[in-house]
Amino acid sequence: MPAAAAIQEYDDHPACDGKTIDPARRIAACTQIIEDRSEPSSNRSIAHVIRGNAFGAQGNYFLAIDDYNQAIELNPTSPNAYYNRAITSARAGQPDRALADYDKTIELNPKGADAFYARGILLDDLGRSGRAIADFDKAIDLGEAGAGVYLNRGVSWRHKARYDLAIADFDKAASLDQNDPLTFEIRAVTRFDMGDYDQAIADWDRVIAIDPKRPGAYATRAMICSRKGDYDRAIADDDQAISLEPGKASNYYDRGLAWKNKKDYDRAIADYSKAIDLDPKEADAYNSRGIAWVQKGDDDHAIADFGKTIAIEANSPGAFANRGNAWFRKADNEHAIADFDQAIALKPDYAANYRRRAALWRRTGEYERAIADYDRAIGLDPKNARSYDGRALVWFSEGKYARAVADYDKAIGLDPKLAYAYLGRGIISFYSGAPGKAAADFRQAAALTQDNVYPAIWLDLAERLGGDAGHLREATAKLDMKKWPAPAVRMLLGEASLAQALAVGTDPDPRKDSGNRCEANLFAAELARLQGQGDAAMQLYGTAARDCPGDDYEGLAAKAALHELAP
Repeated sequence: MPAAAAIQEYDDHPACDGKTIDPARRIAACTQIIEDRSEPSSNRSIAHVIRGNAFGAQGNYFLAIDDYNQAIELNPTSPNAYYNRAITSARAGQPDRALADYDKTIELNPKGADAFYARGILLDDLGRSGRAIADFDKAIDLGEAGAGVYLNRGVSWRHKARYDLAIADFDKAASLDQNDPLTFEIRAVTRFDMGDYDQAIADWDRVIAIDPKRPGAYATRAMICSRKGDYDRAIADDDQAISLEPGKASNYYDRGLAWKNKKDYDRAIADYSKAIDLDPKEADAYNSRGIAWVQKGDDDHAIADFGKTIAIEANSPGAFANRGNAWFRKADNEHAIADFDQAIALKPDYAANYRRRAALWRRTGEYERAIADYDRAIGLDPKNARSYDGRALVWFSEGKYARAVADYDKAIGLDPKLAYAYLGRGIISFYSGAPGKAAADFRQAAALTQDNVYPAIWLDLAERLGGDAGHLREATAKLDMKKWPAPAVRMLLGEASLAQALAVGTDPDPRKDSGNRCEANLFAAELARLQGQGDAAMQLYGTAARDCPGDDYEGLAAKAALHELAP
């Protein structure tokens, strides 16, 4: 901001215009001039301006404006009075009056750069960036050559999303004043908005070099490092921000995000908890801590934290959706549906929540509702492969295999790396008399999910059904043979019986227990089928179909087998 216009010195009352004199003393000295009727009106007008400036320095804006009013009454052609009243009116929250006074100042003194410069700042604050740029241009033409005018014009270009011109002005400002951290800070923010993270970090480096005690600079640089995936550097910067500003909740929250991205969920939870201690109304901290609990497999704590988020922000669709997902994993369908209903009501144009609710309808056997939600999700986001994959599962559940395959084809076309679309399509081919086609899909699914043994199991079965040697044993090298489905794998390899697999597969979680029984019986059925024991296979398929959770691939496979292979 340009300084208030200079006022002429007085030989007889030097304290009135003393630049380094305390405002109270200046007010007293200027008052003597104002009350001295022997002084010319021009001197008294100037004294009102100076006293107004002193009142303004004390924050007494309305007393200052009153002085400028009196100065103008005494000298209606004084540009300084209008100019200073404009500055003070803007500070007092009267932008329209300030603009009128800047206009008058320019009318009286069209060669003065300061009024154009100051009006440009105000216009930009009011969102009139185009007019602001014109004023900054004029100020520069009239001789304003300081870094500030280029910095402010750059800000106006930034507000118009003309980042190239903004950067050019910030570069000029930086060349004129290499020690102003604000210039580098604003240029850093602009470069971040442009997606130029490396140059943004370089600017934050410069800010920190100028002012190493600036906690916000470390925090912002940490955020950019996280965007680049450099979580260790982000954590180091967050540590520095915390050391400089230990009472700021967002510093711990940001570091928690970095720990979460490093999959160190315990440290993430500790930082989110500290952020909550410092700011118990910080909804994002509860929500993020809930997500960390989810990653640790603790849905109960997650549900509690999502509930806290909702208590603070009752209109947060994300918190309802996150809690709905946790209820879904706990098989509490009623609560899950209620939360997804609320998430959709709050954000009806968000496709993912329709997909989530559709999966619940599929689980509960309400297929028409599931199809309707998947249709809605596809309508909102037709390029999302997961909606087609989910709808394919519903068609699969209903035994409408041609429609399921069409949706799997669409899903794979949109996302060739969607492993479970290959798995679902492969299972349909497997029970439709096309083991070679099934093997091709299972092979693709296995390649995309090398840490998941199920595609490898299905590939082994398809290879063997097609008369080839299976390759399941090779897949066991990446399998934890102490956990399910290791017992079923041993059974398929001839190293254990069905009874032994069932005995080892018991689980205190009823859903997991039934799922394990389902898989053991289904894969035993496939062994019987390979061995030509058709009746035994059909009996085992029936047992599997009764045990399987309705939305598991193996349950769908058992039903497909009963439908397609029945004599």
